[in-house]
Amino acid sequence: MLGTSVLVVTADARALRPLAPALRAAGNEVVFTDRVDAAAELAEACAVDIVLVDVAGAAAVADYGRVADAAGERVPLVALCRPRDAAVWIDLLCLHGATHVVAERAGGFDAREVATTVEKIARRDVFGIDKYLDGFGVDVHERDLASADDRDDLVAMIVDTLATIGAGREVAAAMGQVADELATNAIYNAPRDEHGRPRYAHLDRRAKIELDPWERVAVRFGCDGRRFVLSVADGFGALAVHRVRARLRDCLRAGGSIERKSGGAGLGLYTAWRSTHQLVVNVAPGQCTEVVAVADIAGRMRGIRDAGHSLHWFDAAAAPPTSIELSPELRAEMRARLARPTPASRSGRSPAHEVVPLVVRKPVAAVEPAVEGGDVSGQIVVFPQETLGVDTMLGLIRGAARRDTAIELGLRFLSYCYEAAVAYELRGRHLVPWIAAGRVHDWSAARSLAVPIAADCALARIARSGLVDLCAPDDEGVGAAIAEAIVGDARAPGCVVPVEAHGRLRYVLYGLAPRYGRPIARRVRARLQAELADVIARVERPAAA
Repeated sequence: MLGTSVLVVTADARALRPLAPALRAAGNEVVFTDRVDAAAELAEACAVDIVLVDVAGAAAVADYGRVADAAGERVPLVALCRPRDAAVWIDLLCLHGATHVVAERAGGFDAREVATTVEKIARRDVFGIDKYLDGFGVDVHERDLASADDRDDLVAMIVDTLATIGAGREVAAAMGQVADELATNAIYNAPRDEHGRPRYAHLDRRAKIELDPWERVAVRFGCDGRRFVLSVADGFGALAVHRVRARLRDCLRAGGSIERKSGGAGLGLYTAWRSTHQLVVNVAPGQCTEVVAVADIAGRMRGIRDAGHSLHWFDAAAAPPTSIELSPELRAEMRARLARPTPASRSGRSPAHEVVPLVVRKPVAAVEPAVEGGDVSGQIVVFPQETLGVDTMLGLIRGAARRDTAIELGLRFLSYCYEAAVAYELRGRHLVPWIAAGRVHDWSAARSLAVPIAADCALARIARSGLVDLCAPDDEGVGAAIAEAIVGDARAPGCVVPVEAHGRLRYVLYGLAPRYGRPIARRVRARLQAELADVIARVERPAAA
């Protein structure tokens, strides 16, 4: 019992009350609120440990985004998603970066699933299928896959086991297919050579390969009479969340009817997700990837397909959320004020703006505008941070009549949150530095570093994915050289914004060294990408035609 405080944000507390007993039984404090502004402020101040956000419809995705932006990386969020609309899921996973989405099923949300998710987050204990099985004495089967041929034996073993238990024929066959998909991903996509490159991802999935002893795949499965749980684990930990998001986004947009190609785990994971009630990915980078599939086999397969499908991503190596130190008394006061109304202020602001006392913040020094140097070709002057707000700057980008203007405004926008930002243009197979904003350390050196689009560095990897993402600092290689040239720090973290037009990558904006230690918010990053892509597509359409 860890005594974790869980905040549930919902406009329909009665519908979510059944979740409270399971959470409280694990020793958690549970607080309900229908005030999104209050929840955002509590999350920003770290007055709660975990936030559950009820996404009751498409409009509620924006509420999740507001709380997610306030929480940042400090407080974990879980989305309780009622809609099954693909657009809602794409927004949650790709726009707002959700890592835990619990889907509503026929009887509402599964309290056991919600409690298990919260406990795994709080305890930082993510691996294993025992967390998803009920009952004493459940028989857990274990098998190591040493070759591609072992997949057939595994599928037959699972189908026979479920038939013996009494599961329907179609359900047993579907679970066998899930095992085949997950085993195929682990056998062909996971193994890496000494340089970290995939060994077998380029091969046809019918190729009969033999795995080296250290490449073997560990499979465990069991059934408690209701839930069938399967885990497939490799010893490499190379599965990246941005790659999974990109593939799931493509599958959701296409309804799953996309061509299967070698070299990616997205379609296999999508197939497993659509055939189960929960798909859980546990990753310790560089050490292990475990994919856990959970299905309620008490009914027919049609019931599984028509039910909601939850998706979870646990990073075992992620640093504990950064929290602001508050006294127990202040934490209790901040949460307690949710339960009582607050009168409107004399200024006329709504009570939501004054729900909780703000944590005392140090004054932030004004940012001096950068001065354009005589030998810094292509660098632009940046306004002070307080000059323009987010909506104003995005509106200026939206109204841009020229490509250069849109990119320049995008760079100025990034330089409000980062010490320096550079725009790259894709020319042939290289990302070539074009213009820069902010305090660039050595623009001449930065301009000389064209980056191959196939390079193994964060800038190129994220650009290829097409998704906006943050990148950790590189210790060596191309990434370190770029960071050293742009901000004078080879280990500076950054933000990469790929910009596509007419279906292909055209530009990449790269911001480095977050000001005040905080990166730009997920939702704002995605809006910046969308506005730039729209402008580029609009102004270049006549030339493309």
